[in-house]
Amino acid sequence: MTNAGFLHLAIRDKHETLHDKPFLLHYKNNVSSVADHFLHLQQLYAIYVTLEIKLTRPTCQLRLPPDLSKFLLCRSRAIADDLSFIKTYCPQLEMRELLPSTLAYVAYLESISPEKTDELLAHFAVRVFGDLYGGQKIKNYVDKAYDKEEIQKKGSEGIAFYTFENHFLINFSQWFNELRFNGDTMTEEANKSCEYHAAIFDELEKYHTETKPKPKQVEPNCYGLFTKRNALLAGTGIAAVASVAVCLASL
Repeated sequence: MTNAGFLHLAIRDKHETLHDKPFLLHYKNNVSSVADHFLHLQQLYAIYVTLEIKLTRPTCQLRLPPDLSKFLLCRSRAIADDLSFIKTYCPQLEMRELLPSTLAYVAYLESISPEKTDELLAHFAVRVFGDLYGGQKIKNYVDKAYDKEEIQKKGSEGIAFYTFENHFLINFSQWFNELRFNGDTMTEEANKSCEYHAAIFDELEKYHTETKPKPKQVEPNCYGLFTKRNALLAGTGIAAVASVAVCLASL
């Protein structure tokens, strides 16, 4: 069995539970609003910035090949672009403080010590496989939400996070399958990742709205968050992770 197959079986039950979360079903049923997606992206931004900080520290023993590193350790930039796009057309949407469930998860990720590569790998793999596989469905659902709310876009505008070439999934799978890790640790931490994400989806559901914002175009600020992300990568510790909220609020 490949490592990818092992991971799939290890989290199958909790993964199926995640798929049945009302917040995710709103995407599938085409009742998710752009405001819903906007808040969802804010949580993803915090998670990816945290993972990028962890994986780019000199003390981290988990190293990706150069081609994967350039793509997977820069996902927060794509999220920032999507947030800026939505903010351009829906300036009335506010950047909220990070949800308590998200803060709890990023704090846990930050607590993983550099030498515990299996733990960090589990959380990173769950996130990456989820986005590279399921993210393509989310991409189509978000496109429909833009159409429903009469937000005009070109190409990958507003869906940059979910737009990528298929070879990245193939290359990541090959890299992941060649790794050696402790199966028990991978199982425990991967399921823990699902539990944290379940809590985030439950909390996102509390803010679910089908209200249609009035499209209004303003001057975009497409790279504001990415500039601040670079500054975050120079920092360390919980303080750096907490600064994500400040970056979001300044968009």
